[in-house]
Amino acid sequence: MRYPLVILITSVLVLALTAVLRAVASGPREDSDDGTFVPLISAKAVEKLAYAGGSDQEIADRFQVDVAFLRRRYSGVMRVARALRKLSIRGWQLDLARKLNGPMLMWLGRNELKQSNSPTEHGEPMPEVEE
Repeated sequence: MRYPLVILITSVLVLALTAVLRAVASGPREDSDDGTFVPLISAKAVEKLAYAGGSDQEIADRFQVDVAFLRRRYSGVMRVARALRKLSIRGWQLDLARKLNGPMLMWLGRNELKQSNSPTEHGEPMPEVEE
C-alpha cells in the first residue's frame, strides 16, 4: 500500500520542481499594464542600449517586449540617455576639432546632430560676410 503513495508523492514533487525550474529559467518577470507577464528589465540596461544608439524597436526586440510597453515604462530613461549621447558627440567634435579632423566632424554633425551646411533657421537673414 505504501508503494503507490510514494509514486504519487514523487510525481507531485517532480511536477512542482519542473514548474519552478521553468519559472527560474525564463528569468525574473513582472506584470505588465495589461495583466500579462513580461521580463523584468533593468533601467540601466535600457539606458546603455539607448546611449549606444539603439532605436526603440531594437531595444524592445532585445528584451522581447512590445515597443509601446517599453515607451510607457522607460521613455524618460531613453530620452536622457540619448541626450547624453548627443552631448558626448558634441564633446568629441570639439576634441577632434582641436586635432583638426574635419571629415569626422562633418560626418558626426550631419548624422548624429542633424547639422547641415545651411545653419540659419527659416526667417533669419543670412549674415553678411566682409571680404
